[in-house]
Amino acid sequence: MLLFEGFADAANFDEKTNPAGFNSHKALTERLDRFKAEIADVDRASKELLEIRKKLRNTVLSMDSCKRNEFNKADNAIVGIDIWNRVGRAVVMPETVDEKVKFELAEELEIWYMKYKEIYREDSKESMLGRVTKVVLWYADRLRGITE
Repeated sequence: MLLFEGFADAANFDEKTNPAGFNSHKALTERLDRFKAEIADVDRASKELLEIRKKLRNTVLSMDSCKRNEFNKADNAIVGIDIWNRVGRAVVMPETVDEKVKFELAEELEIWYMKYKEIYREDSKESMLGRVTKVVLWYADRLRGITE
């Protein structure tokens, strides 16, 4: 069973035993190269998504109050996609992002994650949040230059 695009054999890459192994894993390096080549498309998609968010925010005023919680989930997802796209750029193409912007982005990521945790806890079990927290904090530290 293929869990991730480009992985012919799940045993080729184990993040727990070799966390730096992604640098030499062909599928991942190909994806990074594709990300770099298509960064303009990623930026354009983020802008379109933020425009959709504006439209959604205008319609929430007329929504039934019991449906607003669903809007909050969608709104946070849109914000998260935009933030993660910018994090991807900052990590994969660090030369394209100013150091001050990286620090601001790290803070933005952490603030977004606090809201994500609130929403997550409404419907899901706590068990996965520990792992997600580690990933979010690792990227925030990476943006701040604390970890490589």
